[in-house]
Amino acid sequence: MLNLRLGAEAEQNAGIYQMLKVAPPRSTVELVIKTAGDFARSDPVGDEPVVRLLAEALSIAQQSNIGILIYSHLLHWSEKHDDALRICERLNHPNLSR
Repeated sequence: MLNLRLGAEAEQNAGIYQMLKVAPPRSTVELVIKTAGDFARSDPVGDEPVVRLLAEALSIAQQSNIGILIYSHLLHWSEKHDDALRICERLNHPNLSR
């Protein structure tokens, strides 16, 4: 779970990067994007921090051809499929899907 309230260096978010480094090649990781007060659910204002955090994750994932799937989940920032679609269109990365 990627937490927008925390920075990339936060243990929880940095753990995602570490997990991607050891994940089996060609696997898929489902990623929920959580927020706690900084951005409302599905708020496009959160797109910029998501893009920054995912750019690093995608750089790591690309090395082992790992897919990252933005998982829409009720009561999280990525609550709607449109949120994932917006991010996927913006990043346009072959290892990212919704």
